[in-house]
Amino acid sequence: MYNSFDDLDLSSVPNISNLSELNNYLAKLQNRIQTLELENKTQRNALQELENQNHDIIAVLRQRHPKSMLFNESFLIRAMAVWGHYTAFQSIIFPFVFIFALILFMAGLLHFPVQP
Repeated sequence: MYNSFDDLDLSSVPNISNLSELNNYLAKLQNRIQTLELENKTQRNALQELENQNHDIIAVLRQRHPKSMLFNESFLIRAMAVWGHYTAFQSIIFPFVFIFALILFMAGLLHFPVQP
């Protein structure tokens, strides 16, 4: 609500000398107010439609978002999820690396036998 009259521009107010000029001026102001109220209503409706669209988009994104602990808000739960992924990856990769290293070690023993 506009409480300060210090910033009010009085240069646009016409000099009113009789009652009919006052009525014309008030009618113009009333039409202007109605136009502004209509624009305000239109803007509010447009804003409401955008909010509804945003809620729909957010709902779709939440449905498509992976249900993983990696996206949890708690730091501790995210840390445990990362550690669990690391452990699972290590347990899958380790046997292959171990077998490869064992083959290299055996090949080295065959090629360079140990002298007692």
